[in-house]
Amino acid sequence: MQMSGDAFDHAYIVAMVNGHREAVTAFRTEARTGKDAEIKAWAEKTLPTIEDHLKVAESLNKAVGTSGKK
Repeated sequence: MQMSGDAFDHAYIVAMVNGHREAVTAFRTEARTGKDAEIKAWAEKTLPTIEDHLKVAESLNKAVGTSGKK
């Protein structure tokens, strides 16, 4: 399906919000309960950046007026 304009903007931001929400959940889980020390440390270090990206995506979501859900 080809989209442009507002339809594209809405679909894109919904994908960004949902993707970042999923990533935050995965990284939080790994940071809290990970078994591999290196991966756990990397998740802990990276999580704040992904959380910041989610905040930006959610702000954009408000600007284009979508629910941010599939």
